[in-house]
Amino acid sequence: MRCLRLNARDNSDCSRVIQESLNFVNFGMGTATLRFRCPCCGFRTLDAPNILALCPVCWWEDDGQEDFDAHEVRNTVNGDWSLEEARLHYSKCGASHPRFVRYVRKPEVSEQ
Repeated sequence: MRCLRLNARDNSDCSRVIQESLNFVNFGMGTATLRFRCPCCGFRTLDAPNILALCPVCWWEDDGQEDFDAHEVRNTVNGDWSLEEARLHYSKCGASHPRFVRYVRKPEVSEQ
């Protein structure tokens, strides 16, 4: 593995440098942070997937649940409702659950 162009000191440092460089995308007019899509609302609000990050647009906490198991109730950080139910709530009230409506915000243009 060659990491000379990434300014890595050795192979152990290489993966860290690659990961740091993947978090930014240069569009020619500056640098933008690369975001991941929330599995509930679909907006790019998460710094990384599956790290229990809270989406400010729908208030879903990303616990790793995806389409293949969206119907399952995990009884974890998101309480006793499934991702499927949270998506339904979001489509109706703009939050993963009606009790979170007061906490959510509209998505920013960069999160589309």
